[in-house]
Amino acid sequence: MWAESDFYPGVPCLQSSTEPVNGTVYQMYHGTTEKAAEQIKINGFQPSADGMLGRGIYLSRDLNKASRYPLDNPRERVVIRVKVNVGRVKKINHQHHPMQKTWHQHGYNTAWCPPKCGMVPSGLEEDCVWDPNQIIFIDVIPPSLQSNEKPVQSKVYTMFYGTTKEDAEKIKVCGFCQSDGMLGRGVYLSRDVEKASMYPLHVPKQQRRVLRVKVNVGKVIKIEYQGQAMQNNWHDYGFDTAWMFMVAGGLEQDCVWNPTAITVIDVFRNYGLPEEIVSDREPQFISRVWKAFFRLLGVTVSLSFGGIIHRQIARRNAGSKNLDVTSGHTTTTISTAGTATSHGPSMHKTPFVRIPPA
Repeated sequence: MWAESDFYPGVPCLQSSTEPVNGTVYQMYHGTTEKAAEQIKINGFQPSADGMLGRGIYLSRDLNKASRYPLDNPRERVVIRVKVNVGRVKKINHQHHPMQKTWHQHGYNTAWCPPKCGMVPSGLEEDCVWDPNQIIFIDVIPPSLQSNEKPVQSKVYTMFYGTTKEDAEKIKVCGFCQSDGMLGRGVYLSRDVEKASMYPLHVPKQQRRVLRVKVNVGKVIKIEYQGQAMQNNWHDYGFDTAWMFMVAGGLEQDCVWNPTAITVIDVFRNYGLPEEIVSDREPQFISRVWKAFFRLLGVTVSLSFGGIIHRQIARRNAGSKNLDVTSGHTTTTISTAGTATSHGPSMHKTPFVRIPPA
């Protein structure tokens, strides 16, 4: 599962708990006001003089974290998406770390605070980038809401809608349609990407897609328990959106009456492997990407060609091209034709990847 699901073209996304690779470009977020976002778009970021990690520009890979700022002005909140070359990264994973505010003096370009390490009360991930020139402005998107957070009336928020690949394409062209449910008629969305990723229930995970949308919530009513007055007819009383925090699993749900209040931002898949990887980066970068990719799969790649080349020559003479990959205690031969053989136990448990022919 890709926890970071905001796939901007050409920019890798990284799970909040995954340590960044030095010299790699990642997508991050910065929470601010609409007015400040316009100034940043024109003039670029200005480093904060001080903070938990010292001087720098404070960002997060977690959209929920960025969506909380500014703390004192929820009505004006927006989120800036950026591309960041992290350079050399220092992990600061506890209070009073010896380099908590001096990491740049030791040759680091970014300080990274992992989630749930005790540094931040919210437990969410945070990054501090020293040089504003390492950050490229992408765009401005609406903030997300915490599942139990009351929406500000008539504000635009980011939400999610689970569907199939085919229906996602139809919605992009024709828009949403109302349906009936526990909150009556409307378009059912969620602020929680994990909840949206569970739907449709009858469709296998690999075939599901999630639409990220921006929603003008209008006038909002909270439905707090089953059988509450106006649970199914809230629109008749002048409300535009109903939300509840009592569905199965404790996850939140929103019902928006007017489909035209919803605009599709993009479509992504929250489970499984990517269907396509496209890059214009140099071979060294591609090598790091594949190493990280296999590491996430739990696969160890052997690039010692002493014995492999001889085996490959023999197989090539036999009409196949193979790359040896070791997974745990079982060696699997990955074929460019899509076949795999195993030397050792548990062949059916050994992951393998199809590599396109050269």
